[in-house]
Amino acid sequence: MKKRSLVLPLITQLLKIYVSDLSNKEQQYKKTIFYQLKEMGGIYIKFLQVLCVSGNFTEGWGGPKEFEIFNQVSSESLNISEYVNKEFFSYIEETPFACGSFAQLYKGKLQTGEIVAVKILRPSITIHLKKDLKKLKRIVKLVGHFLPKTFIDYKAAFEEFSNSCLLETDYEREVSNMEYFIQLYQNHPYVIIPKVYHELCNKEVIVQEFIEGPTLADLISKMSSYDSLESLAYQYTGSDVWSQIIIAGGEALRTAITADYVFGDPHPGNIILLPQNKIALIDFGIVSSKPTSQEAFYEWVKSYYNILMGDLNYGQLLQTTCMCFCPDLVNALRNCQTDGDFFDAIAEAINKKVKVVSNNNEVAKGIAADGHLFTAFIQFIDSRNALNIKIDTYNFQLLKSMQTFLSSVTAIDKRYGNHRFSEVMIGAMRYALDYCETHGVRHDTVNNTKYSVNESYELLLETLSSLANDEFLFQTISERVF
Repeated sequence: MKKRSLVLPLITQLLKIYVSDLSNKEQQYKKTIFYQLKEMGGIYIKFLQVLCVSGNFTEGWGGPKEFEIFNQVSSESLNISEYVNKEFFSYIEETPFACGSFAQLYKGKLQTGEIVAVKILRPSITIHLKKDLKKLKRIVKLVGHFLPKTFIDYKAAFEEFSNSCLLETDYEREVSNMEYFIQLYQNHPYVIIPKVYHELCNKEVIVQEFIEGPTLADLISKMSSYDSLESLAYQYTGSDVWSQIIIAGGEALRTAITADYVFGDPHPGNIILLPQNKIALIDFGIVSSKPTSQEAFYEWVKSYYNILMGDLNYGQLLQTTCMCFCPDLVNALRNCQTDGDFFDAIAEAINKKVKVVSNNNEVAKGIAADGHLFTAFIQFIDSRNALNIKIDTYNFQLLKSMQTFLSSVTAIDKRYGNHRFSEVMIGAMRYALDYCETHGVRHDTVNNTKYSVNESYELLLETLSSLANDEFLFQTISERVF
């Protein structure tokens, strides 16, 4: 069926759900969107991957089977000889061993004896990418009418997705990214990056070392009432899967604090599980730059870790989050001449409210105990829009990378039903913090702002206006600042 002919059925099915008497309409909307986009293939599946690690898209209707979209997509016919010079190969298998939404991978052997994976950009992506992105933009706008805005910002998700699509089709850039991480992880005890063969790569082909092993997505899709994630991982690799997940998360945090670039797409299909608790990271089409301030990122991780360990200082978490991801805004507000530090006042007010609310909010306490701190924060404070804070563009991709990992762990935890999220987060953070305490942290805190004095005061008034929605916070902060 042509992609064009699938748009109308999607609209029709969503409208049928809309006028129905179903009590679970939101879940049915998501299920319909999922399977219609999956059938359309290509970039539509790639967009599904974004949705499935954002906002718990499959919650309430999906299961392990839906995680197959992270690994296996239907293959596309192509002539390998048009892409690679077979003189360098003893053989290349004609059938791909893995198919992604953008590329197909073929196993081969070089004349020099090395077993390799040949990654070839799908011809349909090269031909139809821009046209498909325009079509997807219209679909995204349509879908936005059927799901609550609090669920996911579809417009923002699409803009980020569109930008990443263009990056992921630039194979020369991806090869350069791989070389950086190969050097970064040279002789690492647990993380492996496949070797890349530069002389055999071009704008449509990457030839890299073949890594034998299941991806995390493979095992999630095989989970059942008889086979747990732990037992499957041990069966295939002899490793402890939770230790491997902690290593993946710990490395994401460690590199954000100590390296120039961070692995940008740590979803389950890009993490290969290996023996001896080792992992291999694949697909470097997307990488993110280090944060504006690595010292601020370190403080953010530490404040998150402290809460998980029982020090419920949500005010400190807010301060370190803002200083890490939007320092320009924080410094602008701190430049305003008030009787007290504005962010210190917010922190104090939040901690006071947490103490008041948490005593009567068992749901929030349970969420916090599971490690989902920002969800708990919303439950505690009940003021989703009270703090008008925007992440700056420089730090957005890094935050997106972290969110991809966090959402993946959340999804795994819910599929597995063992409430291991906080355990994974504590382990990953301890992994990164131990490294930093041994090797030190760069002192690069940002102390300036692009905002003028007048603009800073305007920001202060806008934030106070937003805070007025929460009488407790507004009153407490006003008493401290003015």
